[in-house]
Amino acid sequence: MAEPELQQVARRIRSFPDFPVPGVLFRDISPLLKDPDSFRAAIRLLAAGGRPEGRVR
Repeated sequence: MAEPELQQVARRIRSFPDFPVPGVLFRDISPLLKDPDSFRAAIRLLAAGGRPEGRVR
């Protein structure tokens, strides 16, 4: 069974607490950009969030 898109994308975003200074949570999206399938899934999720009721005007 295919991994749900949101989980697929989330697994490829790394978190680094307190970088570059204490109190900042740095999110590294490099692994996401290196994986074409995950990157496409991220774009689909972003696009779906901008469509009211899933429709494009």
